[in-house]
Amino acid sequence: MNRHNRRIRVTVLWLADMIVSVLIYLLARRLRGTSLQLADHRTILAMIMMISTIISLLLKLNENFMGRSRLDEFLSVLKYNVIMIVSLIILMYAGHISGSLSRLVAVYFFFLNIVAMTVERYVIKRIAHRMFKSSGNKRKLIIIADEANYDDVRKNFNPAYTFDIVGWFRASQLFTNGKVKDDTITAETMDISSALVTNEFDDVFIYAPTLPKAQVNGLVQHFATMGVRTHLGVDVPSYMGQNASFSDIGMNYSSINYSEKVFSPGDLAVKRLFDILGGIIGMVFTAIIFIFLAPAIKLDSPGPVIFSQTRVGRNGKRFKFYKFRSMYIDAEERKKDLMKQNQVNGLMFKMDDDPRITKVGKFIRKTSLDEFPQFWNVLKGDMSLVGTRPPTEDEFQHYNEYYRKRLSIKPGITGLWQVSGRSDIKDFDEVVKLDIKYIDNWSITEDFRILLKTIAVVFKHKGAE
Repeated sequence: MNRHNRRIRVTVLWLADMIVSVLIYLLARRLRGTSLQLADHRTILAMIMMISTIISLLLKLNENFMGRSRLDEFLSVLKYNVIMIVSLIILMYAGHISGSLSRLVAVYFFFLNIVAMTVERYVIKRIAHRMFKSSGNKRKLIIIADEANYDDVRKNFNPAYTFDIVGWFRASQLFTNGKVKDDTITAETMDISSALVTNEFDDVFIYAPTLPKAQVNGLVQHFATMGVRTHLGVDVPSYMGQNASFSDIGMNYSSINYSEKVFSPGDLAVKRLFDILGGIIGMVFTAIIFIFLAPAIKLDSPGPVIFSQTRVGRNGKRFKFYKFRSMYIDAEERKKDLMKQNQVNGLMFKMDDDPRITKVGKFIRKTSLDEFPQFWNVLKGDMSLVGTRPPTEDEFQHYNEYYRKRLSIKPGITGLWQVSGRSDIKDFDEVVKLDIKYIDNWSITEDFRILLKTIAVVFKHKGAE
């Protein structure tokens, strides 16, 4: 489970449990007919909040909240309230204020809090589940296990709400008959390119204790090259589990996590907030531009005003990509006949005086007005203001592990290669090199720098064709 997400869930549960406990105590006093002046009970309320904090954050009763069954959840709530009421009584007797809490209030508080907390946990879990399901927040996971453990992993792995398992593989499926020499993996040994590069997934979990070290190292290295987070399953003795710095995955397994680039959750949140703000402003301009461009595009050539195409986003996720149409509607069919005139080495296509571009299309491409509908993609969360170039599905089918790393972040309306003179770049590998440079050196400051440079490039009509 992602360590940051786990901290958020534990904190939310701690606050929710503490608020519920305080409210139930006040309700118990009201049912007993006692005055509800807060000043009279501030010591008890402070004790309740302190005990709740100790139970939630120090005793770690909520660590596996998302993966617990209803019975386990009820038992956790029961344990919480037993500790709460016993600790409360002990502290009150030690502080010589036991007379402030009658036995009837204690009974009301104990049983009502069990009911209230059980409902509260159920509601929070339902909300969290719907949020993950509706927003696509579940990370897509591929699981690889060795032959000896494959059936057990398949039977016992519990992804809870964090992961959506999109593929199961036996490790033997990913290897050819090539030889391992000097603890290294060669391209002939690893057949992972054709097997998994073009799959849509965010993480991979490898549990293969019987595989040779060289093969495991090779698997981890190949996924790292793709920019994919890798969880390597390890056998950790139970007595070490409390203090060892491993993360839990699938409830029943501990793992060491590998990732070439780790982004700060705080920085990512700022980037997303900035995307939302920029997306809203961009859509206002898009609406204004649409009023003038729509008639021009329609009069220039038949077809829709907005061009949509399936593109490949972060970690292979497909999404609908939008632009103002700048080409004739048969552009994709005509592309096959023009491939011999492609001026870019590699997977991209570009040529001078492309006959598929309309008269209006030449103008909106030169001024970058065709890009504005992509602000809708930014608002939806498929893209960012700054990122890498989103490939077409056809292009993606020819990717290797190195190219795949471009998809380890969200694609962007602009990026490092766009402000580096995109029309002057004639080699796809150069585009990939710039995108990976952006990923490896990403920061909020770098995004601002690229955005400012993009504005300058657009006004100078530099690098756009």
